[in-house]
Amino acid sequence: NVPITSYSISPMAKNIEGTVNGNKLTFSLSSSTYVIVTINDQTKKIVIAADPLETNIPPSTGAGIYNVTQSPYNADNTGTSMASNAIQQAIDAANQAGGGIVYVPAGIYKSGNLTLKSNVTFYLAGGAVILGTGKGEDYVIDFRKDSRNADGTYFIRTAVDSSNITIRGRG
Repeated sequence: NVPITSYSISPMAKNIEGTVNGNKLTFSLSSSTYVIVTINDQTKKIVIAADPLETNIPPSTGAGIYNVTQSPYNADNTGTSMASNAIQQAIDAANQAGGGIVYVPAGIYKSGNLTLKSNVTFYLAGGAVILGTGKGEDYVIDFRKDSRNADGTYFIRTAVDSSNITIRGRG
């Protein structure tokens, strides 16, 4: 909430100019790229990774689409309660049908382990976040790392002998 008195947008070779209006800096990128923005000579920098526009976005409903927030899955997208069972049910249903798209809309999905299965595309829409709980009891122990005296897990794994699995989207 302080006025911007100086800024830099790197890499400098990109010659990106900004416009300052009080505490707001505005600039445009003409292509997908990354930039590092420094404001008022602060040591903290803002890194912006601008990817190309997403193409081939699947619909959120329809034949072969398993939307985790819709019935019968009804995953909580607020991050309040565990969503992993609902998400896993959608993955399992897509797999049992011979394949499909498990569609995860924008939201926060608190989750334990998920197992992706054959012929399933796991699509995370922009703004979709799969959030771990940080509680060991919410996860299956997959291995032991003796050098650290710690158990480990694969948060998102693939089923044994599975194939044709895709994870995509902006989430």
